[in-house]
Amino acid sequence: MMYSISECGVTLEVLDQNHIPFIYKGLNNEKLATSYPIKLPYTHMDATSYVDREMFGRSAETRYSFAILKENNFVGICAIYDVNKTKGFSNLYYWVETQYWNLGIASIAVNKLLKFAKNELNLTHIESGVLKRNHASYRVLEKNGFIVENSFINKGKYHRKFLGEIFLEMKLNLQKHPV
Repeated sequence: MMYSISECGVTLEVLDQNHIPFIYKGLNNEKLATSYPIKLPYTHMDATSYVDREMFGRSAETRYSFAILKENNFVGICAIYDVNKTKGFSNLYYWVETQYWNLGIASIAVNKLLKFAKNELNLTHIESGVLKRNHASYRVLEKNGFIVENSFINKGKYHRKFLGEIFLEMKLNLQKHPV
């Protein structure tokens, strides 16, 4: 299943085992690791386990992960997880390879993912946590209608790697925000 996006040649593609080598390559990046919860070196086995977990989550209807493609080249991942269709809620995460930062790709991908969440899954509320120091990621969420609902020092809620850092919890009500 593929979801086309007209802006900037960006497409979302359902994550599968064909993406493993690209994830492995993309996540072996020290700069990305400063704001994304991975340990380096990130191994091929790590990428395989990650994709297996995401595919299992899709079959259980609790996770929906997509490869972000820019002109048919893999550039990152965006996903919703902890999907609860009964409550209309999920969480969201994304990452983009560093050479594609500041090109608007993450904003477009997140927007498309929100449309999928609203139109295909009938979700009404999405939440994401972002490091306060990660201004670019904050802007991606803000441009897509998320608002800060809480600021706190991480004591383990958002990845042990970032203990002691300030996180912003951002939420979006899809019923009130057109995507």
